[in-house]
Amino acid sequence: MNISVIIPAYNAEDFILDALESVVQQRKTPKEIIVINDGSTDRTLEIIKTWKETNLGRPPTKIISQDNKGLPSSRNTGIKASTGEWIALLDADDIWEDNHLENLERGISLIPESIAAYSAGTLFDSKKKHSLTYDKFWDNPSEKFGTPIKDGYFKIEKNITQRLTRGNFIKPSSLMLSKSSAIEIGLFNENLLTSEDREFLVRLISHGCFAYCSKPTSLYRWHDNNISQEKNSKRNTKNMLTALITISENKALNLTREDLDNCKNSEDKTIESYLYLCSLDGFSSYIKGISFVLSSTTRTRTLSHIKISHIAHCVAHNVKNKHI
Repeated sequence: MNISVIIPAYNAEDFILDALESVVQQRKTPKEIIVINDGSTDRTLEIIKTWKETNLGRPPTKIISQDNKGLPSSRNTGIKASTGEWIALLDADDIWEDNHLENLERGISLIPESIAAYSAGTLFDSKKKHSLTYDKFWDNPSEKFGTPIKDGYFKIEKNITQRLTRGNFIKPSSLMLSKSSAIEIGLFNENLLTSEDREFLVRLISHGCFAYCSKPTSLYRWHDNNISQEKNSKRNTKNMLTALITISENKALNLTREDLDNCKNSEDKTIESYLYLCSLDGFSSYIKGISFVLSSTTRTRTLSHIKISHIAHCVAHNVKNKHI
């Protein structure tokens, strides 16, 4: 099995070396590493170039620089430039245990019809690695929906869609996928700068099954600049709503009635959260939020999503801060 490792990097000078070194230390050596410098303004590109010179091409490393376009575009650039049959994704601030690629390859060998494999992951920060796996941090969906195979591996099929629409529990840095399948489904949606992984995975699982390794081999770094941080909540919630609408209106997915209902229930909850966050920024933001909600989907919506509690909170918040 030949594997291309894709690492998008934007202003990742503090982390990129850890990511690269974790690839080099893999027991299963990948065919190549492709780093996409996504318009970084810090020392990221310089650090990657220096590392490449000292790494002596083991494995061969390609550096691609582009204007800042976001994670989906960076991943797509890397996938298109890759020469491996399999793509392993790694964000620049995350790292792998040395058995990561080896374990994912074993998952594919146990379930040869799989078009992707992913592992359990753990969160870590500057102080410690957390013992709870990312899957168990949620509601253990991979084991709950998966079919046990052997040695802690599970077969994941399309019925996982109903859980993916409620929230993504598969970190991109834990994922390896077939390049041909990624291209066939249309790669990542570059109109979604966050929640793009959830929408992509729903399309991918509709194309074929996954293998899941319950042994944690990927580590997701928690730091102040994570795009999932609370400071980005309103933007991320808006993007989440767009992703859910994109999923529910994609006829090619042939979603079941249960999947559609789950997706639309998630949409409604996301609308409530988004409008609440808009209300915190004042009436103008709130009205813009309402306008976005009402214009964002062909599905008939009513103002029932715009709760009186939101309006009351918006008034109280703005009076307190003397905005009105």
